[in-house]
Amino acid sequence: MKVVTIKNFAYYIRRYIAALTVYVLLFALTIVLIVPFLQMLSTSFKPAEEWFSTSLNLIPTKPTLENYEIALSQIPFFRFFLNSSIMTAGVTVGQIIIATLSAYSFSKLRWPGRNLFFWIIVATMMMPAEASLVVRYIMMVRFNWVNTYLALIIPLLGTGFTTFLLRQFFLNVPDELIEAAIIDGCRRIRILFVVVIPLAKAGIATGTIFLALKTWNNFLWPLLVTGTDEMSTLPVGLQKFVETSLGQNYIAWGPFMAMSTLVMAPMIILYLFARKTFIQGISTTGLKE
Repeated sequence: MKVVTIKNFAYYIRRYIAALTVYVLLFALTIVLIVPFLQMLSTSFKPAEEWFSTSLNLIPTKPTLENYEIALSQIPFFRFFLNSSIMTAGVTVGQIIIATLSAYSFSKLRWPGRNLFFWIIVATMMMPAEASLVVRYIMMVRFNWVNTYLALIIPLLGTGFTTFLLRQFFLNVPDELIEAAIIDGCRRIRILFVVVIPLAKAGIATGTIFLALKTWNNFLWPLLVTGTDEMSTLPVGLQKFVETSLGQNYIAWGPFMAMSTLVMAPMIILYLFARKTFIQGISTTGLKE
């Protein structure tokens, strides 16, 4: 039978207080993050007379879908949605393919200058994307790609973060498995698909979700390289919706929040479907050097 001493009792009290403090802070942070989202969702269903209410009322007194009807009628939402979907799918798939191949090369293949080139790629993560914005735009003009899907997708395919992320996962794949596959006669490219990728699928899923979220919410680049509603994406469409509202001397908060909800919905649905793999990938992110 274990004897509880004063020293042990004090130790357990400190642990309890520390754990309680962490849970309280996490709960407070959760409230800070989720309340604005709930307020946005609530306002999207509120009638006009409740838009400017100063009370934190999350339940509309008279719920209505009129805000969504207004939002969908003022801008070509479905065209913007199609453009955002094509851009997000193209950039995400392209980056994952390129990052998977490069991360495999940097982690499991031996070639001169491998580490030097890897750290050069990592160094690009320190440079703000805005620093290369003008150069990339000039390239799009010279290629005559402005206002096309090529301009929305091709310049965003290069990434240092995804390569770094996947390399860390690939480093955790035991070299013994790769050596055994080589002895069995597997080629390097086949080893990638039958050994490395299945063991690092959580990392690939995590990178995919990060890329999809970042690309879907990208505002500055689509604004720069698109000039018509035919090629605009949802974030740009949201800005155009605000400009339309300002032409009426006030912002229609109900339709604006409805539009914001529609823009966020696809990424929320994506996260709900992939949350288990995403959490697994975050919790097991490789840190091996």
